[in-house]
Amino acid sequence: PDLLDDARRHDVAVHLMLTNFGASGFDSALVTSLVGTATRRSAAIAQLEKVVRTQQLQGVTIDFELVPAAAHPQVLAFLHELRDALQPLGVVTSAAVPISVGD
Repeated sequence: PDLLDDARRHDVAVHLMLTNFGASGFDSALVTSLVGTATRRSAAIAQLEKVVRTQQLQGVTIDFELVPAAAHPQVLAFLHELRDALQPLGVVTSAAVPISVGD
């Protein structure tokens, strides 16, 4: 049985998760490469939108970890642009964030 089909039969919302987890763990360079320019952000968003449409998903969750402070503005731009692209489809855009002790 296909897990995606089983989830749908049980009325479970399925979200695609995009992460910067690479071969050696979380990789800051993956994030900065993906969101570093408007062209790269647009290309990534187009790919995510295509998967959401093709697989009829209910959302996209972004899980970027070890993001350099210098990349925060580009990551926020990516999240806003992704939300704006997916909103007409009625799907959720969310971000998973690590919480440190004391936060």
